[in-house]
Amino acid sequence: AWFTCSILFSLYNKEVLGEKNLKFPCPLLLTSSNFVWQWLAAAIFVKSYSRVGSIVQRSVPEISWETYGSKVLPCAIGLALDIALSNLSLVHVTVSFYTMVKATAPIFALFFGLLMGLEEPDAKVFGSVILIVLGLFMATQGNSEFNMTGFFLVFFATIISGLRWNLLQILVQGEESLPTPMHVLEVVAPISGVLILVLS
Repeated sequence: AWFTCSILFSLYNKEVLGEKNLKFPCPLLLTSSNFVWQWLAAAIFVKSYSRVGSIVQRSVPEISWETYGSKVLPCAIGLALDIALSNLSLVHVTVSFYTMVKATAPIFALFFGLLMGLEEPDAKVFGSVILIVLGLFMATQGNSEFNMTGFFLVFFATIISGLRWNLLQILVQGEESLPTPMHVLEVVAPISGVLILVLS
């Protein structure tokens, strides 16, 4: 489901942002506005979750400023850079080329996981990651026009994506104030949206 949604969203972005399509002149402004909608949806969910939680006497503690600065902010910066660079790359490259490069994200996620001590070296994990990347690469291989600017944008987005997934793991592990992905999105999306708006 995630892969299908990701591909559909990439096709949508390519149609709206691509050089040969609608050529929306402000890709980062559009991306920033998407974060506003994500934040609103997450806020509505969290508010509903809080009401249900109060009925069953399960409250969610407030997130501390220390957690906000040391864990939420790095995730939000990583998310903003990943999404911004990814969407900018779609102005220059085809979706198949974009997907081939982004398919290497598990390699970077594993690399940063090892570097941060979140993963232990394991031959089975290495083998699985390589097989997944090769499978995704072969599945998306096609008529891929090469553009150096687009390549570097999507490549750096992929590296940042691998780092971001590890930062997210650090954020959610043992954090009672973020019990669901929507709680995470509620605190991360506004920061990411503002950062992308500033970059636009």
